[in-house]
Amino acid sequence: MGEFDPFRWSIYLTVGPAAMATYFLLRSNYLRVLILLFVLIFLDQVFMTWRHFYFVNFSISSAFAYTLFGALLLDPSARVRMPAMSAAWAALLTFALFGVVIGAADPRLGMTFQIPEFQFFFAEALLYFWLGRACLRDAEQAHRLLLWVVWFGGIIALTHMFSLATGFTFYTSGKVVEVSAQEGLGFRYGSVFVNPNTLADFYAMTIPAAVVLLLGWKKLSGRTRISAIAAAGLMSISLPLTASRGGLAAAVFVLGVTALLLPVGLRIIVSYFGAGILIGGMTAVGIIVLFPEYWERALTRFQEEGLQGNRYRLWGDTLDLLMKNPLGIGLHPFNFSAAIRPYGHAMSNPHSIYLDLAAKVGVPGLLAFLAFCVGLFRRLGRARRHGSPELRTAAAAITAMMLGFLVGGITEPIFTNGYKLQHLFFFLAGVGSFLPHWLPSREAARSSVPVVPPSRWSPAES
Repeated sequence: MGEFDPFRWSIYLTVGPAAMATYFLLRSNYLRVLILLFVLIFLDQVFMTWRHFYFVNFSISSAFAYTLFGALLLDPSARVRMPAMSAAWAALLTFALFGVVIGAADPRLGMTFQIPEFQFFFAEALLYFWLGRACLRDAEQAHRLLLWVVWFGGIIALTHMFSLATGFTFYTSGKVVEVSAQEGLGFRYGSVFVNPNTLADFYAMTIPAAVVLLLGWKKLSGRTRISAIAAAGLMSISLPLTASRGGLAAAVFVLGVTALLLPVGLRIIVSYFGAGILIGGMTAVGIIVLFPEYWERALTRFQEEGLQGNRYRLWGDTLDLLMKNPLGIGLHPFNFSAAIRPYGHAMSNPHSIYLDLAAKVGVPGLLAFLAFCVGLFRRLGRARRHGSPELRTAAAAITAMMLGFLVGGITEPIFTNGYKLQHLFFFLAGVGSFLPHWLPSREAARSSVPVVPPSRWSPAES
């Protein structure tokens, strides 16, 4: 449960209820979602970390998410949007519960440690998926929200570079650390995501999304275009400084795929390469001028390690472990570290979201997650081929972000390596899964969930 801090809890009990009441009474779901994403990205595990209390985990973003969920349950038009409880979701949650029982068989852990893992990484995954489906009024709001995520990425890049320049780091995971280019791995810093690999995978999602928003079917105003280019440039400077091989490779790969998501035409081809030259130039100048020592350290790491590492042997041994335990070994990281130790590894996860998921929820649970992703891409593809410019651009941008998460996850366990990026993934998946409902009626009729007009929203909402 952690040490009881009277001062901390006095703040929680005085400021907390008033903040939650104000948040609950806001009229605009779009504004409430922006606040939730801001809290999730910039406050959680930065200024306030999560707390464990018996079978429940508490975090500041959870408080905002559950408050918003309660408000949406009172709105019939929002409530009917949520379900989409496909067979894939049902199977994933079912096998996650199996993982709770399997992991609790270890007497050192029991249910006390398994249930919070289920809450953060599976129950709240569904919660954020529902919030993504229910909170937005139309494709225009979805497009605008994605721009905000890109702008948030620019701010994250600035905080990362500020820490590299000054050595000052923010409160994360209960301690203050110092970042330096002088020795060890202290030059690698994850900013608001704590882990530098997670930060790099976030950029693998948001930089391609920025390119789609800049070059998609929806035309941006001059000021919006400049701000999106600036955010993409800042993220492109920050990305190599994480020294994350997997994140950098994922970003390059998804940027290549992004070209296939954009409108076809000579203007787009020229614009795509022009944007690449512009952002690439900003990246080179920013790194060489501002952070030569950090770039030298990152480049040395790239050159020395290249494609080498202990992940390949770890993956092979994890596959052998899964052959013996096809239903998984439990949700808590200690379950994996105890099971993999006889193979000669001191790891809490297999450094891949796919092997990590299989170890937690079994091979059937992994297949359920992959089936969920396939269904999501089918919906996004339908929205990208039809509808308004805002709808097509939003669908293409979310497709790029989903790919960034899934490709980056090949070498990183970002499904359970912290919940911030995972929650963002499922929120955007929820938005993307609902996009086909804003297609013209003939296309929307193909969807399995009926379109319900959001009667309680007014044009004055923003």
